[in-house]
Amino acid sequence: MISKSGAQELAGQAIDMGAGALRGVLHRGEAEEWIVGSTEVNAWLRKYEGFELILLAVPIGEGGAPRVKTCRTCGREYEGDVCPHCQTARKRLRGE
Repeated sequence: MISKSGAQELAGQAIDMGAGALRGVLHRGEAEEWIVGSTEVNAWLRKYEGFELILLAVPIGEGGAPRVKTCRTCGREYEGDVCPHCQTARKRLRGE
């Protein structure tokens, strides 16, 4: 999962380059249509009809069960944005 600040930065860069972005909780409406926040996704996508697209879904916050990751540096499993073992080691080595 991408951190909330990372997701906001990514969205901001995309908007600056002319992309559209939606933010909000993804859910289904009464007619089973997909809605992000209060925007019906099919209606929002109509403005891009005929264009080739790259769609990104960037989950932020605590939406589901915690995802266990394996650190690429030390090989330990962890939950969250950073490996706590490596983060502690970095702080110790930097004298923080």
